[in-house]
Amino acid sequence: MFRSIWNAFKEVFTAPTIRAQFEELLLQEDISQNEAVEREAARLREEAEQAKRDEEAKKQAKAKALAEQMAAREAAIKAAEVKAIEEEAKKVLPEPVTNTQITDAVTQAAPEVKPKRARTTKGTLVADNPTTPDINEAWVGGKAPAKTAKKTKASKKKRKLNKPA
Repeated sequence: MFRSIWNAFKEVFTAPTIRAQFEELLLQEDISQNEAVEREAARLREEAEQAKRDEEAKKQAKAKALAEQMAAREAAIKAAEVKAIEEEAKKVLPEPVTNTQITDAVTQAAPEVKPKRARTTKGTLVADNPTTPDINEAWVGGKAPAKTAKKTKASKKKRKLNKPA
């Protein structure tokens, strides 16, 4: 009988605590399982993001390689075009034309222009702006004509001596 009372006593006082402990263990296990699931999900998300970054990097590298290939092709085409143009120019022009030859031809072909005074829309003469010493606004073209030496009058005595009698 003592044993049955002791067993009954033991069941009454220890059973709820064991149950509580068991439930707490289950709860902790659920929490740890949830944390494990969350960690696994975070790891999978990170792997997916890394895969996206890797794929994007591959796409960019491929696009860069294609752009470099296109640039190389364009350069080759331009070089071929320039070479063809140079060959055509050699056929047309027996010797290359220099810049001095061009400027000489232009200066020879350009007619001499008589200096002309600049005028306003009303017809009045324009004055030179002293703040611009390199340009003369009073003349068309910005340059004044070269000054000529003035003739001086001979004195009366010299005129009489030079006059035929």
